[in-house]
Amino acid sequence: MRWPIVPIALNALVIASTTYAMLSHQYRSTSNLTQGINSFFSDIDSSYSVATSIPVTQLFKTAVLMLVLEYAVILMTYAGIRIMGDTSVTFSALHQEIGQKLTALLAPNLMALVSVLIGLNAFAIFLLTVAMLFILVLPAARLAVASNHRKLDRTWMWGLTTLLAGVAIAVIILILIIGGAAETIGSLF
Repeated sequence: MRWPIVPIALNALVIASTTYAMLSHQYRSTSNLTQGINSFFSDIDSSYSVATSIPVTQLFKTAVLMLVLEYAVILMTYAGIRIMGDTSVTFSALHQEIGQKLTALLAPNLMALVSVLIGLNAFAIFLLTVAMLFILVLPAARLAVASNHRKLDRTWMWGLTTLLAGVAIAVIILILIIGGAAETIGSLF
């Protein structure tokens, strides 16, 4: 594969599109309910309207955040391989390897997008959960087959590097969640 960023970026875009479609469907349903309640109880101001869509910029923000998460996984995997002392694996080779693995993940992600578009949200959530778990387990799976060149036992090194990668990825996810929540709260005022 010559351009490993393509499947990585496509995965991020498809996951963001699926999430955006789900959220906009839920938002439309909620705003229709709100408009119905307002029209039922409000005879004074009938010109009040509720926005019926989520801005398209949210789609691109979500895609960028997903891309950041995927590259955090790649960087943590690379750091774990380096901690184990394996200098034979270059970043570009690992980038290509994970890009190839994420190419196979495009099929269930596209199935999730189609499921949302036809109204099968529960199935789409299941597929997205499987996809996210696959992405988050990549460091542990790749580190399990990495060469250990340290004096510490291979199993202990795998556990240590997987733990470090997991903690770093969890911190990045928390930063992304807190940043998104802060942005959402900030947009209310």
